[in-house]
Amino acid sequence: MRQVLFFIIFSNVVLLFSINQSINQSINDPFLDTKNTDSLYVRLPESIYTTTKSRYSIYYNNVLLTQTPEKYTYNVVSSIGFTDSMRYNLDSLPEGNYGLELQVKDSLGNILESKSTQIIVTDNNLNFPDTLKILFIGNSLTYAGKYERYCKEFLESTGNVVKLLGTQHYTVQDSIDGIFHEGRGGWTWYRYCTDNTTPSPFVFGSYPGVNIQRYIDESLNGEKPDIVTIFLGINDLYNVRTTSLELIDSDINNVIFAPWAMGLLIDKFQEALPNTPIGIVLIPPANEREETWYSVVGDSALCFEYKKKQHRLEQRYIDKYKELSKPNFSMIPVYPNIDTYLGYPSNDLQHPNLYGYEQLANSFYGWIKYQISEWFTEPKDVQIEYFDNSTILSWTAVNGASGYKIYRSTNPYEGFVEIDTCLTPGYTDTILNGSTKYFYKVTAEY
Repeated sequence: MRQVLFFIIFSNVVLLFSINQSINQSINDPFLDTKNTDSLYVRLPESIYTTTKSRYSIYYNNVLLTQTPEKYTYNVVSSIGFTDSMRYNLDSLPEGNYGLELQVKDSLGNILESKSTQIIVTDNNLNFPDTLKILFIGNSLTYAGKYERYCKEFLESTGNVVKLLGTQHYTVQDSIDGIFHEGRGGWTWYRYCTDNTTPSPFVFGSYPGVNIQRYIDESLNGEKPDIVTIFLGINDLYNVRTTSLELIDSDINNVIFAPWAMGLLIDKFQEALPNTPIGIVLIPPANEREETWYSVVGDSALCFEYKKKQHRLEQRYIDKYKELSKPNFSMIPVYPNIDTYLGYPSNDLQHPNLYGYEQLANSFYGWIKYQISEWFTEPKDVQIEYFDNSTILSWTAVNGASGYKIYRSTNPYEGFVEIDTCLTPGYTDTILNGSTKYFYKVTAEY
């Protein structure tokens, strides 16, 4: 029997979605020859997550591999959203699941390539009925604490109580504000699985060493996260300079399949947190300014070289997710939704400005809200009537529910105790103290 908790004041949310998209490119496909373009290698994530109030855009230059995106025209087939120059906007949408197809055309209007994705729009007002504990893991983009702060603010603005877990913080003010995480500058999947000069927070002793349960017990004082995100990959390929698909794939293999890398960390998190939603971030593209690449690393050509590696890594991450067969893991599609010019300062290749970090946070936020929606089945048209010594609750029946459990607390966020059950969508609570404020939760039984 499965139980699903919800606040009775919530509105309806999307519960189910399907994935139906073929892999864009197998490991043996020929790589793009940028002088003789045979393919644009359009990369769309399998699902895009947003909310009824969020801002999310698909920047065309981020999802295909070309140095001249302005030479093409773009047509989006969808019942939602609108086009805006070099991006397609998915802002403030109705709740639901929607299909979207991106068509890339040449100057004559011929479709060169097209890919599809699913847009999952969650009710922005959906809340978690207890303190929502989130563990953000990553490299310097996570260590900066910027997107985590935005996520916390977004979630709290709709009534959630949020606690960010971790042992790291960037500034004293971050510590005061509770902006904790497990971010470390320059770190990779491999680094989080080893105990070299600066030991990984997840490693205890010799190989295999990674022990997530012990990390939770000792470093988080036994507090289990409700949600985990892993934002790694940017540094894993940063120093790889090649146009060869075989060499790029060889280095990506080291990320995905090496004994002390991605596979190990994923397996250990699955072992310790088998029912916790864990998101693998599809990393953002870097600063598109060639002059910035020249000033920072001395070679403007590295701008597109890095994009090739990043573009390939996105696909390999997606392919790996298909192979995982771990239902609590999914992809967080950060890369379509960042402006690679306005979202970066003119003097940094990888670290966004505040606008860019806010865009990253919107991508995380939509995914987090969807994970919350998967935990709840909520009634429609909830009505609550308060009287001197009683409260009458009523709601529309939840499809498939065999009954309901009623919980009550004097605290809106914790301390809920089961007080009764009922078979039909309605309940009257009479054992009350008229001077006390009460809060309720309901469990749908299947």
